[in-house]
Amino acid sequence: MIGSGFGIAMTNRQFVCVLCKRAFSRMGGDLLFIEDSICDECLEELGKLEPDERRLRVASILLEQGWQGRELENRILQAVSGLLEQKRRMDELTARLEKKKRENGA
Repeated sequence: MIGSGFGIAMTNRQFVCVLCKRAFSRMGGDLLFIEDSICDECLEELGKLEPDERRLRVASILLEQGWQGRELENRILQAVSGLLEQKRRMDELTARLEKKKRENGA
């Protein structure tokens, strides 16, 4: 167990992407949500699309897999939006930290 808080254990876990069905690993807790099952490659691909194109792509993937219904589609799209926002914030933070290191001569 790498870390825990509030009774949730964080460790490297194995997943299968809900969209492309590839296996991948990611740090995760005991509670697993749909966003834990979207690989970085699919997230990157979907992040390049406009929201309407993203919805059509997710709907198409789910239809190919035999899934239908707006509920799952909406959950996946919400998860993708949240993960893309999280990635954007992390990228901004990393850039600020790197800039601060350069300014301090480290």
